[in-house]
Amino acid sequence: MTSHAIIKAEMTDQAKAEKHFREVLRRGSGRSDILAVIADEPQAALARLNETRALTDKGSADMLDEIVGQIPDTARARELLEQELPAARLHKLLAARGDLASSAAYVVSLEDILHAVFSDISELMHEDEADRQNFVQVIHRESSDGWTSEESLEFDDEEGDASAVVELDINSPAPLYALRAWAYKLKDREDYEEFLGANMGGFSLLQCILLAVWHDTGCPEIVDHCLDAHTLDELGIDHDTANEAMLELFEAGPPSFSRAEIEDARLQIAKRRKAREEAPSLTEETRDQAARVAEELDF
Repeated sequence: MTSHAIIKAEMTDQAKAEKHFREVLRRGSGRSDILAVIADEPQAALARLNETRALTDKGSADMLDEIVGQIPDTARARELLEQELPAARLHKLLAARGDLASSAAYVVSLEDILHAVFSDISELMHEDEADRQNFVQVIHRESSDGWTSEESLEFDDEEGDASAVVELDINSPAPLYALRAWAYKLKDREDYEEFLGANMGGFSLLQCILLAVWHDTGCPEIVDHCLDAHTLDELGIDHDTANEAMLELFEAGPPSFSRAEIEDARLQIAKRRKAREEAPSLTEETRDQAARVAEELDF
């Protein structure tokens, strides 16, 4: 029996599949053989990933990227993700990688991306988990503009009037810088312009991103063509579109922040990114089990 056949058979068993996932994530010697099997059976791998309890959300998100990377057909990849991963699970994994590069972020729908983005920035705006969930649901509903499924949001209006949340009381520039980081990540999506046009509390995401760029430019009082062209090119934003959005933004009177607040926000976003890069792939229980096995082997 070939190693390919053995791995393929083992991928039907949850515990053995998780062992192979760990091998892939730690880039062990069996990684290429396992990925070859996943390329043949991506649906089975996704089913096992959905059921895993051995990986953290970050580890599961990393493994999701590995699986998606083995599916060359984008439409097929999206179809399999929708079949095997519940929407809430998919959104959590997309948010777990945040602004880190991601293959999955280029195959999921714009609706899924917006859920992940709003979930990510909600952590910067609300401490309470219920408030974060409320923010994500309401903001996403307001941003839908007709193409989002209302049923998928499962929002209960009887929980209270959430209109105050939608007004986007930004008391820190950190959410703006988080959105800009996401923009760098998503700029090559075919629907990137639609992403930028999504609404968040009366501002488009484009305007929120440009507000971060404006602060980095030194907050010039004359906003007409004030933004750095190179930065706009890196963000995949048309110069004329950016200028129109800025003029409209400043007619509405956007928030402004001190240099100290800007530096704190930059540092906060950088720390979040570093934490995600260094986040463990295995749950604490799985790490303890692995340590015990290693000790027994040494003994």
